[in-house]
Amino acid sequence: MKILKRVLIAISIVVLTTILVFISQLFLDAEKIRLTYYVLPITCLFIALYGLFQLITGKSILKSFKGRLNGFIIICTASILANSILFISAINLTVYELTGGDSIAFSEKVEIYNEYREMFSRASQEKANIDARLGNMEKESFNYLNIYYEEDMDRRPVELIKDRLPKIEKQVEDIFGEFEKEDLNVIFYNNEEDFKEDFKEDIILMDSSILIGYYQPNTGIHLSEFGETSDYNIESVFRHEYSHYAFHLFRMQNNIFKDLPIWFDEGIATYLEGGGNWEHTVFHIKDAGSLKDISTYEEFHKKVSEIVISEDGWYDPYICMATML
Repeated sequence: MKILKRVLIAISIVVLTTILVFISQLFLDAEKIRLTYYVLPITCLFIALYGLFQLITGKSILKSFKGRLNGFIIICTASILANSILFISAINLTVYELTGGDSIAFSEKVEIYNEYREMFSRASQEKANIDARLGNMEKESFNYLNIYYEEDMDRRPVELIKDRLPKIEKQVEDIFGEFEKEDLNVIFYNNEEDFKEDFKEDIILMDSSILIGYYQPNTGIHLSEFGETSDYNIESVFRHEYSHYAFHLFRMQNNIFKDLPIWFDEGIATYLEGGGNWEHTVFHIKDAGSLKDISTYEEFHKKVSEIVISEDGWYDPYICMATML
């Protein structure tokens, strides 16, 4: 009974301290959070060393936590608490990284966390819906690709992706360099309605006569064939979405967590969509203005909704990235 009591006390200490650290960091700037990131875990380390001493010798300064078993409980408590503090501090520092500032008001932080909570909640629901859909689709594995398609769908797009993958990999790696591949779902939809249903809150669908693609890090590349689509369109849209996949892995594997402007990501993807050819015909954003005006997904998609086809027009992100590349 005494052991159970000690364990409950240890759990309470971890929970309450974690909550206290999280709330206090809402009022701290980036510099002070970095300080707690180092100081508090080091303090926990010394507590864990004391617990190790007690575990080995059986000696204790604390009358209520005597004995070797309690020394073990102290080590576990300090270790869990240190990891909790590191995790919370990393989250808060990431918020500063994403916003590009060193000081954010309490109300702004709360608003940011609410936005992320809603975003993760929506992403979780979308993933659950997509996983349920995948359970009813045919699956074919090819290298690190898991290709899903409807049973009655023409297999031409599946075979095309398998055939062109080595060439696409090389074109993408010419930009990003080699990166470690991770399992990637490639999902072919058989009709426009299912595609719209899965991403109704995230994407703007263009003319339903062309292939539409979408990439999500947690679910993969989604491609929808709306009627007759040429091999060129299938390959170019897959290449575009594969670029997003590569860009995501490149950032994760190189610890690049700063929020980059959307035109940078879309510009590279559009450049690669045409195989890196200047002659590639692209869409022109009407009155796009400064690239600063299309730095977020919301701003970018607002401009995309104003797209007009122009024979001599250039897609601003495309020409910007093409120039730099």
